[in-house]
Amino acid sequence: MSMIPSPAAVLIDGPMTLYLVWVAFSLALVIVAGIWVFRPAVAAAPLKRLGVVWLVLTMAMGLVTWRVFSGERPSATRERRFVMAPDFSIRSVDGPTFSTVSLRGKVVLIDFWASWCGPCREALPDMFRLYKEFKSPRFVMIGVSEDEDQTKFENFVAQQGMRWPEDWDPEGQLAARFSTQALPSYAVIDAHGHLRLMQKGYDNGTYARIRQVIIDALGPGSRLADAHP
Repeated sequence: MSMIPSPAAVLIDGPMTLYLVWVAFSLALVIVAGIWVFRPAVAAAPLKRLGVVWLVLTMAMGLVTWRVFSGERPSATRERRFVMAPDFSIRSVDGPTFSTVSLRGKVVLIDFWASWCGPCREALPDMFRLYKEFKSPRFVMIGVSEDEDQTKFENFVAQQGMRWPEDWDPEGQLAARFSTQALPSYAVIDAHGHLRLMQKGYDNGTYARIRQVIIDALGPGSRLADAHP
């Protein structure tokens, strides 16, 4: 719900205060100029003083306006801040163990899924695309299945040819660390351990969204960052 700012809040805003003062002096200048037309002797001195003040305020307004519109936007000058990904340890069914520390220096995509999850199956072709496009020493993709039956989980991985590391987590412990219960969900972690993306659910824009975050995390100097699907 929108709220009307209080007078105190308006006064705290420097540019707004300057603008209101400028408007007030402009109105006063118009009134005194009208008086001067009929009574020059009475209004000449006030008109001169008001004119000087109005000119100074106008110059100040021009300076403020120039700084606002000619300067760089905050999004271009300030580095976006990301939260740190939670500490975790993942043991894949093939044996290798991954942790927050061992993955430092790599961009990581974690896919939370289950074989019984319809949207997870729908998203699988996009996961293959991401894996094939970004597969490199600098990128790691890890699947985390919440299937209750380990045999069904392993059979599904084998049947689909999912070659990236997979972890079986029937109790959803890792998902809980990332504060998500939705399937599928996706987490992208950059080389410094920052959580660049935490998406719950799958839609038509998921592939492009994840891909762009991975590209941004890899950085402009990477060959993969210039790749196209």
